[in-house]
Amino acid sequence: MDAIRDILLTQNPRVNFFGIVDSGFFVDFANTKTGDHDYKLKMESLFHLGNSEVDLPNSECVKNNQGNQSRCYFMEHGAKYLKSKVLIIEPLYDSW
Repeated sequence: MDAIRDILLTQNPRVNFFGIVDSGFFVDFANTKTGDHDYKLKMESLFHLGNSEVDLPNSECVKNNQGNQSRCYFMEHGAKYLKSKVLIIEPLYDSW
């Protein structure tokens, strides 16, 4: 989101940019049914698999979370590094 914001601001410094998060706002908490942090483990695996090919969501978050960079995939850890204004449209609980 911030990368797009930066491109638009380069083209027009007066642009008023904001993002809308309507999915994928994942929270780092235990599974309500099992008590396990299974989603966190999946994100850690994704980080190790994808980190060799792509950048994480925010380089400043990665820098400040050395040794635990996969936290940057979870918004309660990564949102404070966003420069963009954000409107979050997300249900209280997702279940799948």
